[in-house]
Amino acid sequence: MTNNRGYIYVLANSAMPDLVKVGKTTRTPAERAAELSKVTGVPTPFIVVYEQLVDDCTAAEQFVHTMLQQKGCRESDNREFFRAPVSEVIQIIIKMPNAQSSNSDFEEDEDAEFFSNEPDDELDEFVLHDEDEEEPDYPWSALWEMAQDYHLGWGDCIQDYDEAMKLYKQSIKLGCLSAYQRIGDMYNSGEGVTQSDKKALEWYKEGVKKGDYYCYAAMIRLFESNEQNDNVHKCYKLLFKNRKKQFNEVVESFNSSDFKDCCANYLNFCFSNKIIPFNDILKEISREKSIVPHLKSKIKERFPNYEEKRGSYSSQEAIFVGRYETMIEWVEENL
Repeated sequence: MTNNRGYIYVLANSAMPDLVKVGKTTRTPAERAAELSKVTGVPTPFIVVYEQLVDDCTAAEQFVHTMLQQKGCRESDNREFFRAPVSEVIQIIIKMPNAQSSNSDFEEDEDAEFFSNEPDDELDEFVLHDEDEEEPDYPWSALWEMAQDYHLGWGDCIQDYDEAMKLYKQSIKLGCLSAYQRIGDMYNSGEGVTQSDKKALEWYKEGVKKGDYYCYAAMIRLFESNEQNDNVHKCYKLLFKNRKKQFNEVVESFNSSDFKDCCANYLNFCFSNKIIPFNDILKEISREKSIVPHLKSKIKERFPNYEEKRGSYSSQEAIFVGRYETMIEWVEENL
């Protein structure tokens, strides 16, 4: 992986009192300011008013530029100058995901040597909750909500796939992982774009790379529709493996997939195709204490009065109900 560690900087120039320049550099911001000040046509030198060290200066610059552009502060699309108060720009940089302080090194926890890093399922469930804690406000939340409104035609929004696509892409620049899956879904369904399973798969794969393990669930649906059962089973294994390894509360909260649904769908897939379930997946499913009630709810979801209707199903209905009842019995006995 390329080392892209560097600085995000904010420069000011007395000859341009209402503008600030926001850019990136892998050198020091002071060196960059001196370099720009030498350019012919700049009457006064640039001054560094703020700098921030980050692990990926390219991604950080994209984030800050997108935020400022959304606020209508960009002077020109092909320039790094913004008409905004310095304090406002600094606040955006401070709130940037994964920002690191350029003024001091991270202090090590002086108690770290006394604590174990080993997980303990029985103890991990005990956490303190702050009653005054507010719902987190992510930089991309507003864009994500607008994108969904245009995509699905919610509220007073007139459905507009082009606008939805644009907003999903902008939210990605601000760190929204779930947008990868939504864009993939649009290609999968041909919503505002030419239908393309290949393009859908590319977006799902990129979502996985960025950390949205539920994109595997979208890949599963895609491979199921193409009757590629080997890939379906592999994607299930990778979904459960990556969720366990990279569990992310934000991914869980903002994803269209539900883990209990993934558990139920996996068991259904195995029973339907007479495939032996992976043991490591079964271990994860066994952690879901409500999996049996969830399986029962899947039957009632399709047949609200299925208990009263027992014995009068069509052949296809009987297969569905029988499979789920068998799954419930199996889970109760084995998990």
